[in-house]
Amino acid sequence: MCEITPKKRLYCNERQREVEFDVVVEVYRRGATEPYLFAIFECKNYSGSVPETEVTEFSDKLSSIARNGAKGVLVVSSTLQSGAKQLAKSRNIGVAKFSAAGIEFVAERRNRAAAERYLFGSKPKRKELKFSAFYDGSYYGCIADLISGLDGHTQLPDGHAESQASSAPYLTRKQLAEEARKLHEEIGYSEGLVDLNAACDHLDVRLVHREPTDADLLGSADFKAREIRVFPDTNGRRQRFTIAHELGHFWLSHDRYLRCDSVFDDDVIHEDQGEKTRLYDRLEYQANEFASSLLLPYECFDRQLAKWRATLGIIDRGFGYVFVDDQIDNLRTFHELLGVLSTYFDVSKQMITVTMTKRGLLNDQRKLPQAPMKRIFLALRPTSRNGSSPQGRG
Repeated sequence: MCEITPKKRLYCNERQREVEFDVVVEVYRRGATEPYLFAIFECKNYSGSVPETEVTEFSDKLSSIARNGAKGVLVVSSTLQSGAKQLAKSRNIGVAKFSAAGIEFVAERRNRAAAERYLFGSKPKRKELKFSAFYDGSYYGCIADLISGLDGHTQLPDGHAESQASSAPYLTRKQLAEEARKLHEEIGYSEGLVDLNAACDHLDVRLVHREPTDADLLGSADFKAREIRVFPDTNGRRQRFTIAHELGHFWLSHDRYLRCDSVFDDDVIHEDQGEKTRLYDRLEYQANEFASSLLLPYECFDRQLAKWRATLGIIDRGFGYVFVDDQIDNLRTFHELLGVLSTYFDVSKQMITVTMTKRGLLNDQRKLPQAPMKRIFLALRPTSRNGSSPQGRG
């Protein structure tokens, strides 16, 4: 068992008085009245890198309390300066980093590279890990594992177990589309908008709306509570993608590797890098691909695309099933196509574009910037069409 005390005061022989530590965990052997291990945590909330002096001060405080089995861990919100990092290692001071909005790995100790980048990297990824720690040459993904590793003898709390697998299986885009099709079948989907509430109910996942802890955060998932949380957002289509993304984690049993997940606006960038993809990137790629296939069911998407190609007079003149370049007529037709498909499936035009590109249905030869308002206005403004172009109108 253990006893956790914030702002705990311990007697210092050198100073002849008590000194305060941020958090002290006292670990007891079964039946013992005195703790045999003190895990002492000192927290430093720096906007920049933590300097070497903080490690020195913490180390001196630890040595002065003259407690056998006292292990120190410095908890930071940023990173350590290079000198501080080396001093912590040489004095056997642990380092931990925590982010309330991050994601938590179950098998983090086996995914050392991600933990090391998160703790000591100069350019951390946009989406942080929730917790990662380093002590005496080992990396840990949760506090229970860290305390267990402080002396190698502490038993993990009841119910805690490391992941049985070190890496999620590699799944191709076709396999992920098939997984989404299975869920469509189980919720009785046949045509039109995919009912994500029905998918949540089928998977026994609760969907709740909450205020975000980060302005850029779109949603999150708690796998133990089986809960998906989405946050107020004027763009309902992003909410649908967020829900579908988290459903992908649940359906693909990613709770074997994650305890929680967060979705930010730039999370659609994860691409398939083959079987050597790092664990976290692989999980995010799989969730994104599953979400895309869930929101844009293959057969229904193909039918709607064929229907609107015919309606808009799009003809394959040897340039591709759907062709777009910088000609105004082609831009106008392409944006009309994106508009009707995105409305039908209630997804973003970007998702429609990416899906068509990945499936080889779009030949996108646009060279000029796509954002200027004048070009978009010209593309969408109704005008008479004369002549023909590679996009083709019958």
